[in-house]
Amino acid sequence: MEAIDKYIYAVTIRLPQKQREDIRKELRGLIEDMLDERCGSEPPGPEDVDDVLLELGPPNEMADRYKGKKRYLISPLMFDSYWSTAKVVLASVSIGLSVIFAVETIVEPFSILDHFVKWIVSLITVNVQALGWVTLVFALIDYYRPADDEIEDKSQEWHPRDLPDIPDATKHIKLSEPIAGMVFIALLLVVCFYSVELVGVYTFRDGVRNIIPFLDAGVFNRYLPLIALAAVFGLLNEGLKLFARKRTGKLLIWNIILRSLSAGVLAIVFIDGSIWNPLFMEQLAASGLVAPGSGGFAAVEQLWNQWTRYFIIIIFIFLIIDIVTEAIRWYKAR
Repeated sequence: MEAIDKYIYAVTIRLPQKQREDIRKELRGLIEDMLDERCGSEPPGPEDVDDVLLELGPPNEMADRYKGKKRYLISPLMFDSYWSTAKVVLASVSIGLSVIFAVETIVEPFSILDHFVKWIVSLITVNVQALGWVTLVFALIDYYRPADDEIEDKSQEWHPRDLPDIPDATKHIKLSEPIAGMVFIALLLVVCFYSVELVGVYTFRDGVRNIIPFLDAGVFNRYLPLIALAAVFGLLNEGLKLFARKRTGKLLIWNIILRSLSAGVLAIVFIDGSIWNPLFMEQLAASGLVAPGSGGFAAVEQLWNQWTRYFIIIIFIFLIIDIVTEAIRWYKAR
């Protein structure tokens, strides 16, 4: 019957291509069984078909049942956490950009108008990007979360026996922990994308302020896509903590995987020695902080020449500390 064909099409068009044929056969068989049970030996009429289809429900709800859970960009189950995180990250980014504006104004007070225009433009563009990254992270977490995590049916009558158990305090993850991690990542991204030249040694001589940058901005900017990728791994890790809110073996495994991926990407970036300012020692000597030929100059120069290796070691030391710390917390929560 035409109504049945339309209903089956409206359901299956909402499903993945590889599932449509099997579900089309299954749904048609279900409708035919319901019609047989309803009409018996009598041929079903249009009203019988309508009643059966009404009993099955709207096509979109039927499709959701076959999918296992409803589809959202950010589901109601996660929206409060998403919006709280977004507000904190946006506020942190705005504060970070404002601090950068203040520093640039202090260093170059005669260019305050240029700095102000740059600050306004950055507030708009960076906050839009930050909101996009937070949305992407929560959308990925929401997409891959288990189907049985679906939000409860509000139409059902509530009863005190349905109250969940009080969580074990040793397993509970404080909300401030993942939020602080996300804020830290957001601030680092702001610095990396917009003011990496401000990361360095600040000197004040004869009333003139100067910055000796650690990084070569031209080389560093080529690695910004990898920096963003490392940040995504970090945000995903913090997002999983924010959603789970308790320490589990599965969360620990994801923490190890995502932290390791992030550290690996950063190692690829900073292992390139050309990313560091090639004129750092010359600029340091010209500033008068160290005198060429002195013991202090030799010590700083030796450290600077080996800094790439030391920095990679520092990255992996922090990785090991983080993994061991999370493993200890998980072990105590068992």
